[in-house]
Amino acid sequence: VNNLPLNGGAQRFIVAEYFTTFKYRLKNWVNTLAGNGADVDVFDFPLKSTLTDMANGTGGSFNMAWLNHAGMVRDDGGNALPGTAVVTFLENHDTGKEHDKWVTQDWKMGYAYLLFAEGRPCLFYPQYYGITQVDNHNNAVTVTPPSSLKRDIDKLMFIRRTYLGNSMIVLTEQGNPVTDPSPNGTTTFAGDTWNVYAARRQGNGTKSGGILVINNNNSLTRGIWVDNDGSPNGTATSGYSDWKNQVLVNALDTTQKTTVANDGRVHVWAPARGYAIWVRLSEYVGDGIARGVNPVPVAPIPAAPIAEEPAVNSVRAFPNPASNQTTIEFTLAENSSVRLEMFDGNGRLIQVLASGKLNKGKHQREFRSSVNGLYTYRLSFNNEVKTGRVLMNK
Repeated sequence: VNNLPLNGGAQRFIVAEYFTTFKYRLKNWVNTLAGNGADVDVFDFPLKSTLTDMANGTGGSFNMAWLNHAGMVRDDGGNALPGTAVVTFLENHDTGKEHDKWVTQDWKMGYAYLLFAEGRPCLFYPQYYGITQVDNHNNAVTVTPPSSLKRDIDKLMFIRRTYLGNSMIVLTEQGNPVTDPSPNGTTTFAGDTWNVYAARRQGNGTKSGGILVINNNNSLTRGIWVDNDGSPNGTATSGYSDWKNQVLVNALDTTQKTTVANDGRVHVWAPARGYAIWVRLSEYVGDGIARGVNPVPVAPIPAAPIAEEPAVNSVRAFPNPASNQTTIEFTLAENSSVRLEMFDGNGRLIQVLASGKLNKGKHQREFRSSVNGLYTYRLSFNNEVKTGRVLMNK
């Protein structure tokens, strides 16, 4: 990795496969590489396992609370990695070969989580394009996702890039969830945390984020009351604005709206074996994707010689690894609004090194820490984001 040619003055993006569901092995592997100066992401096999159980399960067999700390990013057992170090997926070239590892139904529920949550989501080509998977050991065993899945994924990708960024909290874990009463006085929209999962993701600088609701009940629409900012004590969770008195709309069905109460509580819901993503009505943007099940046409990519990108808009840390101080250096191709943030190994924002307008050219910011560990730096500018990692090891 260290000998590969640079791209714009920085190491190219690299992800590698370590096929294990033991989280500590994945974390140690990433940190060991970082300690040798190599920035390599890892595929999140623990999350794939949980999402497969959810999609293939039923409302009675899978507890949606099992999503709360599934995977590497949400781990609460000391093995977490930041979202910038993890590639999330529902199927890949290895699991796609053997039917005992397949997702065989409700693929859209898995992709709803992947494309909403932290991490770098990766699509599986046969699922996106509706191609039949064949078992390597028995070609009579096959599975084919519905043609509508591509459109579902297209909409989820639009929502991700339009509204979402930064960290995520699980409202059905820390938002004081209450099941009753439902707004219409019936049980149709009343659920519990066994069937209903709700999480809120921060925004991207221009939008203030959204709330994902996944419902695994086999036949009924289910919803739940939660604190919109995850704080039942009335004080907003750091980084999450309080949406009290705001109208939210389901970005996937704009006929559905709900209002956040004056105390910050809100009732959100999703259809059976489905999901909804709630955003502020005042921030809603139409996705431009036609309704129906026909695939969205994709323009062919013309052949062109591969060339290095110019060494602009680059970011790096040096020294790396560092003892207790490193320098984050970045180059801007034009005058830009910039935000440079540092995150610890659990993905928590610990310092903002730069925020505001900066002129084109080279800039440097120092970062100090007396705590050993893998840190992620993220440079946001002009609707672009560049990230990297630095190991602090005294």
